[in-house]
Order: sequence, then C-alpha cells, then structure tokens
Amino acid sequence: MMATNLGTNLARIAIVVALFALWEALSRLGIVNPRLLPSATDTLGTLDDLLKRTSVRNDLAATAGEVLYGPDVNGRPCSPPSTGTLDDAPGIEAVNGRPCQPPSGGTVHGSAAPPVADSAESTG
Repeated sequence: MMATNLGTNLARIAIVVALFALWEALSRLGIVNPRLLPSATDTLGTLDDLLKRTSVRNDLAATAGEVLYGPDVNGRPCSPPSTGTLDDAPGIEAVNGRPCQPPSGGTVHGSAAPPVADSAESTG
C-alpha cells in the first residue's frame, strides 16, 4: 500500500516536472513566441519579484479574505469571528457587527441601489 502511494506521488511529481520542461523548451527554442508564452523560469522569476512587493502581498491577502469571507457593505473584506470557527458565526455578521451584505432594501456605499427595470420597459 505504501509503495503504491509513493509511486503515485512520484508519478505526479514527474508529470509536473515534464510540463515545466516542455513549457521551458517550447519558449527557449522559439517554437512558441516567447512574448506570448514566456519561459517557465522567466515567469517564476517575475512571480518571485512580484511577491517581494508589500503592496502585492497586501492585495493578495485582501483578495483571499474576500474569497473566504465575502466583502462587507463598504467593500472591505469581512473578518472571521474573533473566537471560535466560522461555523459558530451567527448568520453573515462581521466582527464589527455590520452585516457582510446589505439587508434587502438597504444601501451600499451610502447610496440606495438603483431600481431594477422591468423587462418590458427596458426592451421597448
């Protein structure tokens, strides 16, 4: 059983390495225009440079927070509960007590949401 798992993991690693090698070769040999598909090493180097920037890391953290918890009424990411787990959180409340989504008929960013046009009115 353990040998099967090891073999499977090695096969997965080999596939990823082969894909990166193919990507690198296609770009470096000019088979694919490097402006359209930069080499894997160039791409990973650029990713490394970007991740060294504080602003990029902050933006990634904000995006991850929005994906996990959703944006609040003011467009900022909602926070997880300060104690317990998300399963313990009542409804969709943020830690600051404001709902993460406006209540029906509520406002977003201080202005009322525009009315939804009836389909008959919008087509004619």
